Amino acid sequence: MKKKIKYKPEKEKIEAKPVSRVGYVRDLGTATYIPIEKKRREFGAHLTSIDIFKKFIFPEIKDILYNYTWVDLFCGEGNLILPILETIPKNKRIDFFKEHIFLFDIQKEMVEKSIENAKNYGIPYEIAKNNIQLRDTLQNYPDFKSFRYPPYHITNPPYLYLGYIVKNSERNLKYFSGSNEGYQDLYQIALINDLRHGLEKLIYIIPTNFLFGFSVSNKIRKDFLPFYNIKKAIIFERKIFEFTGTNVCICFFEKKTQPSQDSIIFKALKINSKIVEKEYNLSPKNFYRAGGEFDEYVSYFKSPNPLKIKFYLTLDEV
Repeated sequence: MKKKIKYKPEKEKIEAKPVSRVGYVRDLGTATYIPIEKKRREFGAHLTSIDIFKKFIFPEIKDILYNYTWVDLFCGEGNLILPILETIPKNKRIDFFKEHIFLFDIQKEMVEKSIENAKNYGIPYEIAKNNIQLRDTLQNYPDFKSFRYPPYHITNPPYLYLGYIVKNSERNLKYFSGSNEGYQDLYQIALINDLRHGLEKLIYIIPTNFLFGFSVSNKIRKDFLPFYNIKKAIIFERKIFEFTGTNVCICFFEKKTQPSQDSIIFKALKINSKIVEKEYNLSPKNFYRAGGEFDEYVSYFKSPNPLKIKFYLTLDEV
């Protein structure tokens, strides 16, 4: 009986050139150049390092690479999907890329950068540009029906709070109209779009206010979490992006077989100077907000006849 040989990829030197700081092409190929600092404020884009993918995401998907089409609708440089190719034998990479990887971004510069990074993994330019496309996916969601394998969405979507958009980024107001009215951030539009299009598996790098926020995220949790479970979360209590102090988490979502209003229970790793594991129980009574245990405790033990106390005198009592 022949011994099965397990493929072990050689360590490759993949050169990822830094993004130019000169400027970028705004929107869908329009010839308007603006500085990269304004790009971050305009699009809410914060590029993800390959290390984040390799350390926290890849271990969760490494055994199912051939079962899905790996999609990123806000791909940036492609760092959340393209490193998968390192684990694919070189003689099979092109076919794997054709059938299993599709990337999109609204910024022409990022699309071009992702294509270059795909070429560094041995993907020919013509094939790379077919599967890495320029598209405003918040407004123009792709059609995945032609995919041979079900889509698995891994992304670091844009985050830009509505209050900032109203004052400083008018172009983004269009995303919050119609059925999206009431949502408070661009990442919430991305999540609800995935729900509307029936995606079953998602990995999102998003602000921790998704889990812990009050009015800023009550609506998205109320609308989204009856349809998805959180299988796991990694909560960063320290800065991981160079140009924003926003704390983020990696949430692993899986679509429920049937919508339900049941509480969502999951374990999370909280990462700061040390790593702590904690279990969370998100109750629909509290808009699925994490960290609301004290509120529930107070509500449960609230006196039916509370004391009537005044902390000031009225004019008649003086």
